[in-house]
Parts: sequence; C-alpha cells; structure tokens
Amino acid sequence: MCYTDGADRTHDLFKELHRVLKLSGRLITISLHKESEVDIFATTLFAVTTGKLRNLTAFDKLSSDNISESSLYNTLAVFDKLQGGGVDGGRGGRRCSN
Repeated sequence: MCYTDGADRTHDLFKELHRVLKLSGRLITISLHKESEVDIFATTLFAVTTGKLRNLTAFDKLSSDNISESSLYNTLAVFDKLQGGGVDGGRGGRRCSN
C-alpha cells in the first residue's frame, strides 16, 4: 500500500490469501495504516472488522514536536473468508460493522 502499485499488489495478496484459507478461515493483522486504508480490502472475498490500537509509546512522546497524529494509533483488522470470490476479482467491498 505504500508504493505506486501497492493497492493492486495488496488486492493480489488478498486473492491469494483467500485461495489458501479454508472456508470460514480468519486472518488477523495489525497495520500501521488508518482503518479506512485497511478496510477497503474487505472485498467480496472477505468480511472485515477493524479497530484502533493505541500506541502507548507514541502517546508518551506526544509532547515532542516530531510525532504525527497518525502515529498514535495502529489498526487491528480481522478478515473472515467468505464463500466464493465474486466476479469482480475481489474488489467489490463488503464491511462488517464494528
């Protein structure tokens, strides 16, 4: 996601993860990206639930001038494999409520 073709590569990664996970398989990941940048991969292949994790080390350094607001939280994402894969190559977008 951090490079020019990152979104395409990440979609390809999720297609491969869907292929190797058994039905109702689960992928749990922690990302340094915002929730809105992670849950877009909850395509027709996966349902996703996301949440914020507080970065306590960053909160301790909050008074420092060189820390950004985005460093304060990480994203926990749980992707649950859906049956099938859709005709859109896994880019349809389905999101579970938190």
